[in-house]
Amino acid sequence: MDFRLNKIIFSWLTEKGILQDTDFVSVAGACKDLVIYPFSSESRYLMSMIDLAITKHGVKTIILTQHQDCAGYGGQGCFATVKDEKAHLIADLKKVKGHILQKHAQLDIKMFLICQKDKNWNFEEIKD
Repeated sequence: MDFRLNKIIFSWLTEKGILQDTDFVSVAGACKDLVIYPFSSESRYLMSMIDLAITKHGVKTIILTQHQDCAGYGGQGCFATVKDEKAHLIADLKKVKGHILQKHAQLDIKMFLICQKDKNWNFEEIKD
């Protein structure tokens, strides 16, 4: 949930040919909440949205994203370096992927870090 990313996300989904075939869930600090507070009402709500997409809409692939300068984490200034920020966001993406796969092992989960460079946002795929 960051208005700065709306255009880039929808353009990316369109480019991939999946915009019209996507359940879109966007919540500020979602990965952080799922990692730090896995049993909170927010995390239970997020997992219920994933469950709904799978059981009612037949979703087989989930795309998890994090972005730099996320206010949910306190923004870029909360990290000593950009490298530290990226490492933390990627680690949380991987933890969330593992958490989801515990319940839905059949899913294909792709992870992306949305990075800002020279006022442009780019998707960087994260591999396990």
